[in-house]
Amino acid sequence: MKYYTIAILSNNDINLNLNDAIKLDSTYKIIDTFKATKDDEEIVFDYFISDNLDLLKKLGALTDNKKILTNASFQTTIENTFAFGSAINSKYDEDYQLKTIIDTIYEK
Repeated sequence: MKYYTIAILSNNDINLNLNDAIKLDSTYKIIDTFKATKDDEEIVFDYFISDNLDLLKKLGALTDNKKILTNASFQTTIENTFAFGSAINSKYDEDYQLKTIIDTIYEK
């Protein structure tokens, strides 16, 4: 089992230089907002960030106007889960959204 503070699931290129974060792709199976698996290896994390609208809805995030509902820090209705990009309605670009999310996580 591997542990990370943050897991980010996106099909887009994301360049975050964080030692305690992992970028997940479609080869990972998301079990819940704390756990994923790949090749029989379990990965656990404290925070989950994604721009995958369908997955976030499946995990239980509430929607508004067919987008994931978030607060000002882009946190969803799931406590440890954040949404960004095309999954949400926001006037801010993805870089701003991700910076805000990362700042929120590390302020806690």
